[in-house]
Amino acid sequence: ISVPELFDRFTKYQAKEEGLSQSSIVTRYIALRKMLEKVLDLPANTIGKRKANRFADVCAKTLQPTTSKARIWLLVKCWDWAKGK
Repeated sequence: ISVPELFDRFTKYQAKEEGLSQSSIVTRYIALRKMLEKVLDLPANTIGKRKANRFADVCAKTLQPTTSKARIWLLVKCWDWAKGK
């Protein structure tokens, strides 16, 4: 499963279990998903520290600091959710 596909599953889980609003999905989740397609469209099990740092660098260079932190935090939340699944 690719990183974007994993994030799609996480988004569906969040929408169902956390009751995310459609506007939250559009503004936060879809924006991050598009970025994942560009930067981390790789099998999720191949992502290590180096590739994760590359993604963080892209965020830092292309986004405002608060947006960058929010996207990285959301991706970490996705990764934590996916552990053991």
